[in-house]
Amino acid sequence: MQWSFLKDLPLSVLIATLAFTAALPIKAALLTPDNFNDTVAKGVWLIEHFSPYCHHCRDFAPTWERLAKDVESNPNPGIHLAQVDCAAYGDLCDEHNVKGYPQMNIYQDGEYKEYYKGVRDYDLLTAYIAKHAKPSTSAGPQTHVAAPVEPEEPVKLLGTTGRVIELNEQNFESVVSEGPTFIKFFAPWCGHCKKLAPSWTQLAKHMQDKINIAEVNCDEHGALCKSQGVEGYPMLAFYPTGVASKAEYSQGRKLDQLKAFAEKASAPALQPIHATALADKVADNSVIYLLLLHDSNPELLKTMGNTAQVLLGSPPVYSTTAPELYEKYKVPSWAPWAILAFKDHDASWPTSQFLGPPSHDANSIKTSVTPWLLSNRLPTTAELTQDSFQGIMNAPHSPLVVIAAVNKANSAKVAEKLRNIGSKWRVKLRAHDTASAGNRDVVFASMDAERWKDWMKSMYSIKASDDGEVPVVIADHKNLIYYDVDENSQPLKLTSASLFTAIDSVHKNKLAYKHSENAVERIARYLNGKMMSLEHFVKTHPYYTITIVVGSMVALFLWLKRLVADDVYDIREQGQLRKGDRLD
Repeated sequence: MQWSFLKDLPLSVLIATLAFTAALPIKAALLTPDNFNDTVAKGVWLIEHFSPYCHHCRDFAPTWERLAKDVESNPNPGIHLAQVDCAAYGDLCDEHNVKGYPQMNIYQDGEYKEYYKGVRDYDLLTAYIAKHAKPSTSAGPQTHVAAPVEPEEPVKLLGTTGRVIELNEQNFESVVSEGPTFIKFFAPWCGHCKKLAPSWTQLAKHMQDKINIAEVNCDEHGALCKSQGVEGYPMLAFYPTGVASKAEYSQGRKLDQLKAFAEKASAPALQPIHATALADKVADNSVIYLLLLHDSNPELLKTMGNTAQVLLGSPPVYSTTAPELYEKYKVPSWAPWAILAFKDHDASWPTSQFLGPPSHDANSIKTSVTPWLLSNRLPTTAELTQDSFQGIMNAPHSPLVVIAAVNKANSAKVAEKLRNIGSKWRVKLRAHDTASAGNRDVVFASMDAERWKDWMKSMYSIKASDDGEVPVVIADHKNLIYYDVDENSQPLKLTSASLFTAIDSVHKNKLAYKHSENAVERIARYLNGKMMSLEHFVKTHPYYTITIVVGSMVALFLWLKRLVADDVYDIREQGQLRKGDRLD
């Protein structure tokens, strides 16, 4: 029977495959080991090898479906599209040298030609299909298709052994320069390092052929760790494009959290999307960026992809040439491209937009776009937890964070109220365009005052209340100061009126602040800062330092010499040298 092979499949594979194909209807043939060779034996075929477990495949599915419909509707396409499920037929995919998913191979009259190496963008793939298609000459004229674009170089597979790579001074830069590398800096005696070790080993196996998972023993290679700014163990750092691109990982260290981060960070920084799928992407992510273009300029796409790597996949960046989105979001038609930020699962209107200049100079784009990407990456509303704290409070663009202290009884109610306040804040930004006026980003967050009561009391002198009132502060964590009253010295309230007025006063430097540290801590931090500045100066200007030190020693010697000389003089009284005036 034609479907008899199904009984031999593992139940999990069968369920996943059925769920995948049911959720994403695809207009292309599904090939098996029984019919693959006979099918591709005649004509030109583009075969997508995919896995139902691969999120890249699921993201690419709408584009593949659109391509398949285009080919199906063309009376003389000159090419056929089909798929192979590598979860069900792994041997078939291995036979055709499939190294990752999705991989698209071209076959002509049964002979393998090449695999597609470019960005999985609809326009680029349409041009690629046109390049390889061989329509029948007897079928009349064909529809004009844009000229093909040369694909990018193939991506080198990383972490091929599935094991943790041990780094030292000799191989560090060469391994990191190969491609995305996730590194653990550790010490053998560190308890947290020992606890993380099994998860790190499993992560290397999970990310095999995708990225390098590595580690550095800082007891044996102290100079290397110092050069990478390691101040505690374990320190985790991700290097997307070489040594200079280091980003410290500060999220959770459970295996699932590490996997999720590594998958996002190693995914293509720029992913194509259809206009119809935008709402779903916004619904699935607290923040996304959308790159709007009038046309698929390969040079610009490459530049934006390189620039977006600074985000490490969070938030994701999508691209589209859909003209209806230009119109929907009132993007000026003169802008050749624009980036829109959508937050809090709200696709009705972007919270901020960056209008691209006509110039496509890679350096100027990276210089101007990178700060914008980093300063808009946080959601308007959030919950401060052990996993999210560092990413929000110590974000590079130093946002103001409105913190509401909650307990179990009111946490849900406060969260809903914060979402409403955040929604009003987004409307305020749009109405007054304060996002472009140089004001700091604002995040409205709740925090469990029962779990973090000691920290909240020491930092902000607040705790969860049982009388219905919700303590609120505006934290400026970069400067370790906070605000808990308005201009009338009244305690801040969890209302848009109270908070918006206070935030505007903070932006205008009209609101009195309090310190999150006591006087002794502030003095210690000040002195430590001065010492670090001095150390930095010495490292940066060694010759100036030597000159200053030598000059200071010479000046001190001359001063002491003069002091001693002035102290030794002859005072003759009645022709006698007083004994008390002699040095001996």
